Amino acid sequence: MVSNKAIRSALYQALNVSGVTTQLGSGSASLVHGVSPPSSDYPICLFNRQSDVSRLNFGGNAFDEQLWLVKGVVRATSASIAEDIDKAVRDILDFGTLTVTGGTLLFLARTSGVEYTETDGDQTYRHAGSIYRLTIS
Repeated sequence: MVSNKAIRSALYQALNVSGVTTQLGSGSASLVHGVSPPSSDYPICLFNRQSDVSRLNFGGNAFDEQLWLVKGVVRATSASIAEDIDKAVRDILDFGTLTVTGGTLLFLARTSGVEYTETDGDQTYRHAGSIYRLTIS
């Protein structure tokens, strides 16, 4: 089984390119796994694992399937920059490749979209992104 750290690192490396980072508030520093720090400079690109299923074969692990959410988040009245970040990420990850230490990528593709708005006090955050299915052995 490939470590989640290795997959997270591979995703970070794939996303840490100018097509994505030039749209972010602090470049690659705004490419965040999990939860953004309070001091984040928006817009950001946030990614995290949503689920993980191991497929077994004759008592061993044949491969793992994971779902990852990758989204643009802006603190603004319009979601257009978050949508631009989603498009840049989609161009990279949808049927893309990853170099994962200790594993072999078998499949990577977008499965669905995500879009929502949240408020915190007088701040409005707009999220636009996609869920990607990753299969690795």
